[in-house]
Amino acid sequence: MNMDVQQRQQQIKEGSLSARNYHFFMMMVAAFSFLLFSSASLAEKLMIIGDINQPIHQQLINGLKKEFSQAPNSLTVAHPNQITKNYSPVAKAELIISLGLSAAKSTNNLTSDTPIFYTLLPKSLANRFIDCVAQTCTQKRSALFLDQPVARQLNLIKLIFPEVKQISFLYGDFSATSAKELSKLSKRSGYETHSAHVKNGDELSRKLNQLLQESELFIALPDPLIHNRQSIPQLLLSTYRHNIPIFGFSKSYVSAGAIAAVFSSTNDLIQELISTIKTHEKSGQLPRGGSYPSQYRVEVNRDVARSMNLHTPPPTQLHNGLLELEAGS
Repeated sequence: MNMDVQQRQQQIKEGSLSARNYHFFMMMVAAFSFLLFSSASLAEKLMIIGDINQPIHQQLINGLKKEFSQAPNSLTVAHPNQITKNYSPVAKAELIISLGLSAAKSTNNLTSDTPIFYTLLPKSLANRFIDCVAQTCTQKRSALFLDQPVARQLNLIKLIFPEVKQISFLYGDFSATSAKELSKLSKRSGYETHSAHVKNGDELSRKLNQLLQESELFIALPDPLIHNRQSIPQLLLSTYRHNIPIFGFSKSYVSAGAIAAVFSSTNDLIQELISTIKTHEKSGQLPRGGSYPSQYRVEVNRDVARSMNLHTPPPTQLHNGLLELEAGS
């Protein structure tokens, strides 16, 4: 009887050791798998055209390198000044990622059929490169637009100020296409719009003050003539004096004094690029005609809202509201 008990104890002990060994083995497998698959592999050759001296370019490049660290030789980085008609690395690439305006312009030198994906350009500017004449551009071209869709901006206004009926905006030649779309969608959404075309910086202040006389809210459209380091403080001061909130187009604009903005962060753009690259690798497809970021966030300046006696919901609530509105559209 004692022998049976001893044998059983030994079996239990051995079984326990075996279970612990198995558990340890599975932990090692999990750890190894994490190290092996924490970064995605990349089968196709990728060329990135950008200026590493520009912080946002460097951040995007580093983000892509980190994601595809298992295939470091698949990524080549070139400065726009290096891109010439016969730049040999282009011939080896299967996809070109163009960062910013200088890089986009440099692609006009290429005779390669390698597809090009433009980034860090607003839609109005990106379309000029996408809609290249077929006789001079044989590549497949697409883009990830830097700006947000007009419908998304109007949805944010609706969530924060559901009672607002009159909106205003200034536009220059650069933002004329965006202004046309904003006017069309605003009227469709039930807003009365007031706008003015700015031809030069000298008439900016006068036209702004005219608009603010008949508006409840001002929307800033990305345009270097209207919104720059010199003009933004004056724009913010004028709208504040008229007690009219201004909707910006970036986090820095909100920090400067805009009431709110919807925008995509650098990390959002990195994730969008990674998704596009993986899709292209699998199917050879790029978003037809370009696309707006699907990942975005909301920023609110509560200090400005408080000083204007305005109530603004928390950014998380607004972001969730935008997602619901877009899912239902």
